[in-house]
Amino acid sequence: MLARLRDRPLESLTCCSPGCPSEGIPRPGLLKVRYLRSHGTIRYIHCNDCGAEFSERKGTPLFDLRIPEERAFDVLRHISEGCGVRGTSRLCAVKTGTVTRLVKRCGEHFKRWHDQRVRGVSVHEAQLDEKWSFVGKKTEEL
Repeated sequence: MLARLRDRPLESLTCCSPGCPSEGIPRPGLLKVRYLRSHGTIRYIHCNDCGAEFSERKGTPLFDLRIPEERAFDVLRHISEGCGVRGTSRLCAVKTGTVTRLVKRCGEHFKRWHDQRVRGVSVHEAQLDEKWSFVGKKTEEL
């Protein structure tokens, strides 16, 4: 189950302000909650080192999201299970544009995450059998 952002302790978060001496380094006492927004669901955080204030959602796919977190997580669960955009929009009671926008945001975010963490992998062999059989089948039908 995906945990809510506000349930994460402040010690696990870092300052996301460029130029902050503590950028990317979590430590106790670095951040404090300045105020709450959206009925107490989003914390706005103050960095004690650089004085910047930012939403805890900054730098995540949920930043500036207009739907509740639970609904966004439901949309992503449906998409990850192979449900289409229209089906997901009906099941989660959101517009199809919301589904595609959320999927695009998450895809770009996790592509950056993947590129930062996966390095030095060399591919020696790739199998494209399933792709080839699909393409081959389609050309035979024409």
